[in-house]
Amino acid sequence: MPYAHYETCESTLGRGVKRSHCPKILLAMAVFIASTSSRQAWGADSPIVFERSFGPFSGVRGLAVDATGNLYVPDVLQSTISKFGPDGALVTTWVPGQSPYFLAVGPDSAIWVAVIQNGLGWSLARFAPQGDFLSTFASFDNIHNVAFDPTGNYVYIVNHYFGRIHKFRIDGTQIASWDASPFPVGIAVDRGGRVYVSLDRGSGPLKVFNPDGVLLDSFGISAGQLTIGNDGSLYTAWLDRIRDYTTSGQLLWEMPVPDAHNLFAITLDEPRQKLYAAEYSGADDKVYVFSNGPTSVTIDIKPGAFPNSIQPKSKGVIPVAIMTTAAFDATSVDIATVRFGATGTEAAPVQSSPTDLDGDGKTDLILHFATESTGIGCGCITASLTGKTLGGQKLRGADSVSTVGCK
Repeated sequence: MPYAHYETCESTLGRGVKRSHCPKILLAMAVFIASTSSRQAWGADSPIVFERSFGPFSGVRGLAVDATGNLYVPDVLQSTISKFGPDGALVTTWVPGQSPYFLAVGPDSAIWVAVIQNGLGWSLARFAPQGDFLSTFASFDNIHNVAFDPTGNYVYIVNHYFGRIHKFRIDGTQIASWDASPFPVGIAVDRGGRVYVSLDRGSGPLKVFNPDGVLLDSFGISAGQLTIGNDGSLYTAWLDRIRDYTTSGQLLWEMPVPDAHNLFAITLDEPRQKLYAAEYSGADDKVYVFSNGPTSVTIDIKPGAFPNSIQPKSKGVIPVAIMTTAAFDATSVDIATVRFGATGTEAAPVQSSPTDLDGDGKTDLILHFATESTGIGCGCITASLTGKTLGGQKLRGADSVSTVGCK
């Protein structure tokens, strides 16, 4: 039967803990762990994992990712935009004008950049992904940021010093303008079309407008740039940490970033499960790269049996089911990536088949693993499964075990 905790004895308590001590310690933890719930994708209980950082840059106010995973980094003091591939390799660098601040990838796949052009004032300029100038969309004093609505039909532009948000059709026709003072900086639009605006230097509050500029809500969030995930999470980077909020302002989790001192810019690459954040201090600034933790899945070792008795020395196989739930489709699992055992890295399946195990009309997945390949030893009370979906999302699940025949 499924068990809520998905770490092994050793991974939870440290490699120095003897397996014979695992049951007593982990059973004391089980009451708390069983009460927690998983959230898929970029979730509250699946915090991001730091991968690496790179730089230096001289002031990064904005970040953007295109549909193929390329990252665009504007350097304010160097007046450049650098394009990095999904693997982190530098693809190209160009000079779009003076002091490129914020940027976004438009519905036309162009890179829209708030920049001073030809020393004449602020413009929202469009560039091809390789840096070729395409056109100037709008020009007025102190353009700071840009965002698009979910349909791609409307453009929202932040006019910083004058404290206003301007709304345009994608054809360049201005249709609305409203007050968002003092000094709006960050802007993002959710899937429902609501517009979120942060204020300069984290002074707050963060303001929420409807698409016509009517103030709907405000809450005390300090933020620079904003980004909103498809699941409705609102991500901010501020000072030394990343935060994840609901779009009603409830803090879900926060993560301190070691050595970061003035985080400001942030963007998501959801198809590749990446999050990027950057500093804005004017010297030796870095871009930080994070990945999402694994999606928690429900597994059932020896379906229909409890306790899930395993004889470590057996020459047989252990059946393990990955269950389809409201949040996860077991048929999306890439079977070739699945591993099962004491730590979730040991045995590959020797057999697999789709079946509806619990009679709910949804197809589950049952796999069989050679017992002697799982590394499950006497005294351990959990076993784990890891893998990926066909789309590349990491998976992890666990269930209880009871070892027998160990005397």
